[in-house]
Amino acid sequence: MTTESPVAALLVADIHLSHRPPAIRSAEEDWYAAMKRPLLELKKLADKYHPAPVIYAGDIFHDGWRANNCPPELVNFALRYLPRGYGVPGQHDLQNHRLDNLERSAYWTLVEAGKIIHLAHEKPVEHTSPVPLRLWGFPWGCPITPLESPNDLVLEIAVIHACVWIKKTGYPGAPVEGRLKNLKEKLRGYDVAVFGDNHKPLYADAGDCAVWNCGAFLRRTRLEMDHKPRVGVLHADGTVVPHFLDLSKDKFLSEEDAKAVESLSGCEGFLEELKTLGDSVTDFEAAVRLRIGSRDVSDGVRDAVLRCLEGKK
Repeated sequence: MTTESPVAALLVADIHLSHRPPAIRSAEEDWYAAMKRPLLELKKLADKYHPAPVIYAGDIFHDGWRANNCPPELVNFALRYLPRGYGVPGQHDLQNHRLDNLERSAYWTLVEAGKIIHLAHEKPVEHTSPVPLRLWGFPWGCPITPLESPNDLVLEIAVIHACVWIKKTGYPGAPVEGRLKNLKEKLRGYDVAVFGDNHKPLYADAGDCAVWNCGAFLRRTRLEMDHKPRVGVLHADGTVVPHFLDLSKDKFLSEEDAKAVESLSGCEGFLEELKTLGDSVTDFEAAVRLRIGSRDVSDGVRDAVLRCLEGKK
């Protein structure tokens, strides 16, 4: 799809920045470097289309409030490499998925630092260049409401973190209210609705509203290995053109090794707790190292466990 209309904004969601790699990406030598690659590509796009803003539809962090999963270095990483933009929080950004805990989150640190301009519920924010936009925020848990008095002289954009799906992108247990055909009335009056939450991308129409579900920005699961992460390039005429990210340097464990690593989920925190117990931890670590040195432990699992023991990214 192509259009001659000027670029109005860049649309992103579900980045899921994390201190440690998900199991399937444990093959990455440096997880922070792996996360930095697509963020630098996003920044290059932001610089190319400046002053068109970047709009984040939630879940910037994977676990954006627990200190051991979202330590200062991860927040500093986001401050350094995330392009400035507008956004709403997703459930992964919020303590216990509760919006009233917003100020206890790393997302809010980005807001306080001026990296993110928060789009509060029912309080639109205007952005006038390169084309006039009016941004309506619907953070996680906020009901989506139609726009009763749209302004035909601006591009009315709903920024939403909630599951939206059609038959091709649904999944068992997907909320009925999130099916696209059931959202048409709620999206009445908006020109564009950008969604985060469902990691399967979607571009379709809901009445007169163009719906863009961003999909996963970073591939984090076995089911996402064939996924093609993209940035939505929104044009002034309301059309969205995908910019597909460069995936050539992404590294994955085999499915068998990833399953084994997933079974070790949480061992990093457990090891950290053990380090407070004294000298007995040395014996524990020695036992773990002896066990993973056996022939029946694959190289992928061995490397992942060693990263846990040594505190590597």
